[in-house]
Amino acid sequence: MNSYDDDCLMESELPQSKVKTEKPSFKELISLQASHGNWLPTSRSLLQRFFALPLPQGPSELILCTLAALCVLESVFQDRQSEWTMLAQKAKAFLKAEKINVDDGVEQLADLL
Repeated sequence: MNSYDDDCLMESELPQSKVKTEKPSFKELISLQASHGNWLPTSRSLLQRFFALPLPQGPSELILCTLAALCVLESVFQDRQSEWTMLAQKAKAFLKAEKINVDDGVEQLADLL
């Protein structure tokens, strides 16, 4: 019988019950905001863990990830609004500069939570 130390296994080798599926923390989410106010496409897998349904494919992963992050802040972390208000303002300014309707985008993604 083989005995493995879970700390030495790769995530893909772990039983499905041990693969990290819990929602990321508030700190993990906000740490991924870039200096321009956006969330990079590399944050997609972390963001997806907040959503019950798959995030859509879009023409711009940068825009999608930023909208998804705003959606999570407003829906999941609403009780911490005083901590993320300025981060959201910067993200919204980024999206508005890209001519994105922020409210519509966030509302559409909220249906996937």
